[in-house]
Amino acid sequence: MEDYAELLTKNTRTNRMNLLLQFTIIIVDILLLGLFLKNGFELFSIVFFLILVFISSYGNILFLKKRRLETFDAIGKYSSEEVREIIGGIFADINKREKPNIYIISSSTVNAFVTESIIKGIAPLNALYLSEDLFTNLKTEELKSVIYHELGHYYYFMNPFSKNILPLDIFSVLFPFFLFLILGLKSIFSLFFLVFSFSAFVRYLTFKNIKDNEYLSDFFSAQKNGLLNIVNGLIVVSKINEIDSKIVRYLAERITRDKQRLSFQDFDFYYETLRKEIPYEFQNFDEISQLIDDFLYDGSDENIPEIDKESYYYQEIDGWEKFDLNHDFRISEEEYPLLIETLINSELNETAEQKVHDERYNITHPSLRNRILFLEDNKEYLDI
Repeated sequence: MEDYAELLTKNTRTNRMNLLLQFTIIIVDILLLGLFLKNGFELFSIVFFLILVFISSYGNILFLKKRRLETFDAIGKYSSEEVREIIGGIFADINKREKPNIYIISSSTVNAFVTESIIKGIAPLNALYLSEDLFTNLKTEELKSVIYHELGHYYYFMNPFSKNILPLDIFSVLFPFFLFLILGLKSIFSLFFLVFSFSAFVRYLTFKNIKDNEYLSDFFSAQKNGLLNIVNGLIVVSKINEIDSKIVRYLAERITRDKQRLSFQDFDFYYETLRKEIPYEFQNFDEISQLIDDFLYDGSDENIPEIDKESYYYQEIDGWEKFDLNHDFRISEEEYPLLIETLINSELNETAEQKVHDERYNITHPSLRNRILFLEDNKEYLDI
């Protein structure tokens, strides 16, 4: 694992370079807009274009189903007063003048994320988003650690392009169109190719150091609220989403293989019912699949199509019986050394299939194993 101090220095340097590049892109955007306006493009067309790009950049946030924290009486197992007290204490500890707006979202995954923008007047673009399920499944200190992690992003560890994607999105359309005109290209496919190429460049810039920012936000949380709390927060969130993903995949495969008796029109009903019935502590997929089949077929096992369950047995961290001595899928101080030993051994013995899986499913975030090992390898920097 990379050294924390070296990673922090590298990440700071990368973000400064990205910030400089962002300012350059903003200047290019202004020059191109002025050039188009000067050469006969109507102001209305340019304004309409900017509105479309704005919606494309921020529509997923603006139209996301969400509620302000203040509108809740209770969230999960917490009262709204308890939640406000938790978040208020964290804000007081970080002690920054600017505070993000707080929104609660209903999500198919246990999730938390932040948005920040130079457009401060639009609340959803400068906010902390927390899914309702966090408040159902996480203990107080784990919840605090997840919030500290997200505020680590908000205040310190976020790619400038992720903060302000609008100038980059404008550039990714304007500049290809400018090249299309300058080069005298005629084919619309040429324009599509240019836009696609520059869009890929945009995604590269926004994802360039995204995993580094995850490591550093984890570390920020560990500094503020303890190593074990963020480790357990990460574990619980990861295990819930892992089981949730398997339920979704297995349901979809069941319906696909038995369309005479099952329907995708009922998928939401199946899914919501099963989510309540299957706690995240259920890790044996044979038990999970049996519970799903019993629900779908009312306990009957007649003429149920066979499904190859091999791909469902994968767990991001395997061998829980080696370190989770009290079987609660949380790590105590006594269990932590056993967890680290298991993770190190799994890293040494990682198969090619596991490496492919990690690369495929951990595009924006490091693997759970690597996140925990990063914290372990750099705990000398923590005041513990």
